[in-house]
Amino acid sequence: MAALLAEEAADRGSEFDGFWSSSLSDSTLQGMPDMEILSVSERIDTVRPILAVTDKPLIMDGDTGGHNHHFAHIVRKMERAGVAAVIVEDKTGVKRNSLLGTHVPQQLADPEEFGAKIRQGKRAQRDSAFMIIARLEGLVLDSPMRDVLERADSYVEAGADSIMIHSRAADSGQVVAFAKDFRGKHPDVPLVCVPTTYGDTPLSELEAAGFSVVIYANHMLRASAKAMKEVAKAILEDGTTTRAETHCLDLQLVLNNADVNG
Repeated sequence: MAALLAEEAADRGSEFDGFWSSSLSDSTLQGMPDMEILSVSERIDTVRPILAVTDKPLIMDGDTGGHNHHFAHIVRKMERAGVAAVIVEDKTGVKRNSLLGTHVPQQLADPEEFGAKIRQGKRAQRDSAFMIIARLEGLVLDSPMRDVLERADSYVEAGADSIMIHSRAADSGQVVAFAKDFRGKHPDVPLVCVPTTYGDTPLSELEAAGFSVVIYANHMLRASAKAMKEVAKAILEDGTTTRAETHCLDLQLVLNNADVNG
């Protein structure tokens, strides 16, 4: 549904370039915590319907990528499903959502081990266009900027096609500072950010800082969940759907879309 809405936006003159399959969103939709409980196969099953209705590329959240020797199989499964890229984060142990930060136990992976995971994934891929994007979690866990930049260098050397820098700061200062230093060494390596906590930073500023891809990670999920909550509340309180309809897409639009895609 999100894919179809994005395609519709393109018809109106503005356009998203692709899609993000979020482990947080997939887990939440299944009523589960974001802890790698869902299998890779279950996660891939959620993207097949998206890829069936759009030609736009889809980047998949690969969490920690599992054990190094598992990551090769994950890459091949994603390739076969039609996924364009996987983002894998440099943490180890029980996966917890990054935005929980230091409030829960989270541990960075050994950079050499993580580099080996990247190399294993690159050796496994069959499609030269498939991308492995290394996600840096150091700023989320309050590591010094120097250490995070050193990890970025080592992951690029290991073969990562792109780097994602994550931050839970309330403004974009951290990621912009990282981008400035990173671009000095790696002017051509695509750089990714996810401005969930610094969403008031305009896209144009992030582009000017050197970011190639900006992922808006969970807003469609949060918007739909809020609307469903309001609809359920209105129906229970009013005993009618009159007020609930203000939160709903027009039924005729839903029927027309079902007709077109049926």
